[in-house]
Amino acid sequence: MFIIVLTYSGVSRTFCGFCYTIPLRFTRSEFGAYLGGVLPPKRLRALWEESHGWPIAVCLQRNLAELDEIEVGDLSANWVASRLVRGVAERDHRFLLEAACFEWADAEMFDEVLGSGSAERLQRLGILRGLVQGIDGGTTFRLHPLIRRYAESELRRFGGGGELRRRIAVALAARGRTIDAMRQALEANDTGLAAEILQGAGAVRLTLTAGLRGLQDAVALLPDDALHSFPRLRLARSAAAAMDQRIFEPEVAGSFQSLADGETVALRVGDDDGEVQIDDLIVRGIFLLCGCVPIGSDAMRSAVAEGDRAVARPGFDPVAAGGILYGQSVYYYEAGDLGTALARAHRVRELAGTCPSVALSAWILQGAILFAGGDVAASDAALIQAARQAEQHFAGHESPELIGNAFAAEVAIETNRPVAGRRVPAFAKLTTVGAWLDVYAAVVDVGIELALRRNAPAQVWRLLKEAWEFAQRRRLATFCRWLAAMRVSALAREGRLDEATALWRETGLPTDLEGHLDMAQQSWREMEAICCARLRLLLAGRDHAEALAFAQSFAKRARAKGLARTETWANAFAMHAAWRAGDARAAEKYLLENLRLFQRTGFSRAFTTRPEATGAVLERLDTADADLNSARQAVRALIGTQAADSDAAALTQRELEILAGLADSRDKEIARALGLTDNGVRYHVRNIFAKLGVSDRHEAVRKARQIGALPAADASSARPAAPSVGSWG
Repeated sequence: MFIIVLTYSGVSRTFCGFCYTIPLRFTRSEFGAYLGGVLPPKRLRALWEESHGWPIAVCLQRNLAELDEIEVGDLSANWVASRLVRGVAERDHRFLLEAACFEWADAEMFDEVLGSGSAERLQRLGILRGLVQGIDGGTTFRLHPLIRRYAESELRRFGGGGELRRRIAVALAARGRTIDAMRQALEANDTGLAAEILQGAGAVRLTLTAGLRGLQDAVALLPDDALHSFPRLRLARSAAAAMDQRIFEPEVAGSFQSLADGETVALRVGDDDGEVQIDDLIVRGIFLLCGCVPIGSDAMRSAVAEGDRAVARPGFDPVAAGGILYGQSVYYYEAGDLGTALARAHRVRELAGTCPSVALSAWILQGAILFAGGDVAASDAALIQAARQAEQHFAGHESPELIGNAFAAEVAIETNRPVAGRRVPAFAKLTTVGAWLDVYAAVVDVGIELALRRNAPAQVWRLLKEAWEFAQRRRLATFCRWLAAMRVSALAREGRLDEATALWRETGLPTDLEGHLDMAQQSWREMEAICCARLRLLLAGRDHAEALAFAQSFAKRARAKGLARTETWANAFAMHAAWRAGDARAAEKYLLENLRLFQRTGFSRAFTTRPEATGAVLERLDTADADLNSARQAVRALIGTQAADSDAAALTQRELEILAGLADSRDKEIARALGLTDNGVRYHVRNIFAKLGVSDRHEAVRKARQIGALPAADASSARPAAPSVGSWG
């Protein structure tokens, strides 16, 4: 028995011209007060959506909270059958079952499927007062979920509803509601119709109108046997799997191999129809975006040329043209041709028209291109516009927000702006929404930088391990290559040169200068990460002259490509190598180059990673160049305010372990305690002296206490800790 005590007040509501009174309906706050002590908040929200405040449903859930959801649903359906529809004429009962088949409908679609006057007839059914839900200001409606659940079970019991659901599917497809239409077709056990609906919506081109997730959701509905007669859907399956980084699965592996062999995907699926050829171009762009194929493959270059010819045809579909041009923009961006990439991104936005997904993708890509080229203000503006587009058209979708935040965080760390931790996406979260190399790289790079600022090397290794295992599991060759370089850099920072060198060989990173600087076979991010890793190895090994020559070539290549962010790093390494090699003139030259870049772009992260070298060379600079005075002062203030922190943070975990034993332990004792060689300990001691600006062991301990790297009391009695594990097999 259910007892409800409520104060009645009828509330007039109108949906699609239906005016009725909702009696005895819980408000959301009343619902929470009534059930809040029984159920957790997450379950409470779900039940509100299910019951929509209908008292009998609320009471069922309250009184049966200890039962599982299926039992509660069954009892609710039994109540509908025994109480609500009891005594309803057979004709009206059948009409009610048919009306409940609609997920959401407007009056026009209702009449189209069930016959003229059906919407008005639904309004006259008094038993449905309070049981019609509306959205979009009441223009679209559906029956309460409990009524729909009852109707579905009744239709299944009598084996009916198939033809009705097919008609609903066709009506939904005509209105562009592809996924809803496919679901209705599958409810009717008509996989052929579901496949036809997806193909009619453009197959792989659905990603242009519904976004990457929209295509994945649609493809996931189809069983494998629905693909045999639909080559374009096989392409769509390949694209969806690639977006989820599943290139090793059968439906993608063949397409991937055909690209590697220079064969078009369209020919592989056995159809040379023009529509399939367009889909083929879009799939190749998706493969490139997801890091499934190298930037310099013949198939990628031919796809760009084919795309140019396709979009130049008179009357070519502007949305498809936007998709093809977006793929081309990604290609030129990855290849470091930022001017061409930006021009293509502008054209994508012009063609996007009423296609919000394409426009949003173009804004995000434009922000990334501008950032790489050093136009930070324009990059900020593009990412802000992307955020507005996401909020307007994709509210509730995580992917646009996470991707936008990833790039925004990367811009922030390069320009020494505060990075709001809550807005930096977690790598694990990012892998659930389907991102691509640049997004993953941005999040990993930001995470590493924030961990280094906190002097938390263990966090660096945890993040690199998580990303490496993900990239290996998904077989993302491009991301694996980038991560290999980042792992080498992390090992070099800790002075673990033997491990770093072994990892370089194991992962097949280049051995010659041109291989490092190659922009035909690798993306600009790969080139940047690999060159930075090589320079860290050379500097850690005190090969200063070789490091300077390498950094000069690196800087020249970055400057020629207009890669401002990359150039700041190349200049910083060149300055540091020259300073260590005793070439003051070269050190000043590269610092001046970075000051000019800082003045134009605001990029300052490279200064702060080498504060001791930057500060020393700044003091030597001639002040005659008045135009750079403000930049010099800003950089001096930047490294000055971070001086103490920088000294402490510059010490690696291994160096801190060795530092703890310097005052009262010999090198051999430290080596045995940490599992190092004597030469390894001496190498670290030299680095500690250089970083702290001291010349003997006791002075190093005193300076370490002063900056907080060692405790002020009894520091000399501390013994080295057990060695930490930073690498993995």
